[in-house]
Amino acid sequence: MLTAEQEHAVRTWAQEGAGLSEIQSRLAEEFDIHMSYMETRFLVMDINASIKDKEVPAPKQPAAPAREEAPASGVVHDIDAESESGVASEAELPMGGAKPVEEGEVSVEISRIQRPGFALCGSLVFPDGEAAEWGITNDGRISMDFTTEGYRPSQEYLRQFQMKLKALIESAY
Repeated sequence: MLTAEQEHAVRTWAQEGAGLSEIQSRLAEEFDIHMSYMETRFLVMDINASIKDKEVPAPKQPAAPAREEAPASGVVHDIDAESESGVASEAELPMGGAKPVEEGEVSVEISRIQRPGFALCGSLVFPDGEAAEWGITNDGRISMDFTTEGYRPSQEYLRQFQMKLKALIESAY
């Protein structure tokens, strides 16, 4: 799929400390090759490039208090069950990555290839660096799969995700 020159560039980026989302972005910018996060992950594995782990700074906001019950099958919330502010009040999580984010902003992408059982899916990165794959099921529920097991985004991060997703959907469809 890639030329030897392109594979060399990907290996170099990885050695320089680029993460999967950065490699994904640079492939699109420099070679006009658009891939999903998962396709980029497989590409990196196929060409035997090593991604260096970056030190992740501690989150700036305290984590949300843990709920007593376990998350229910990765479902975040029912889209119709929104609060007055237009943001769901509860988040039951656990489905990683998207383009690099600007300080304090959530980055959201819609995948060109949809998974079975989902009306829409894509990837996201929260301001604290946590990446996830998200999907809207055919029955209107949002699910998320985070790269870090047990991660829970703040309500502000969820609100930003919902607002960005809404804007993306409105502009794309």
